[in-house]
Amino acid sequence: MMSTQQNRPVFMYILGIVIIAGVALFALFTAADRAFLDRYSLDATVEKKEYVPPGVTTSTQLVGGRTQAVPVATDERYVLHLVNGKTRVAACVNKARYTATSEGDTVNITCRRRRISGKVDIVSVN
Repeated sequence: MMSTQQNRPVFMYILGIVIIAGVALFALFTAADRAFLDRYSLDATVEKKEYVPPGVTTSTQLVGGRTQAVPVATDERYVLHLVNGKTRVAACVNKARYTATSEGDTVNITCRRRRISGKVDIVSVN
């Protein structure tokens, strides 16, 4: 009598190895792109202000063996759209910073640029 292990096609083992290798490569790429980045400061101009009110969104979750759409409350957000040269970024700020800032104002931001993707991450708005 043949065991179940011998009946499985080799393709499934190879596919599993390829999937695991792909996930590992993506994790290495992300770590190399984001790890130990230098922070720097620069001045940026407030291009636009945006207020996102609180609301409700849904998330699909497994509840009692069935998938259900579960409501999830979202907080309000105060967003400043900033521009420095050709670089455009958005930063969430507190309400005090949002109300104290007008469109066209110059703010100092602390940010870091990723190595491989070149994306700019805002650390803080000063």
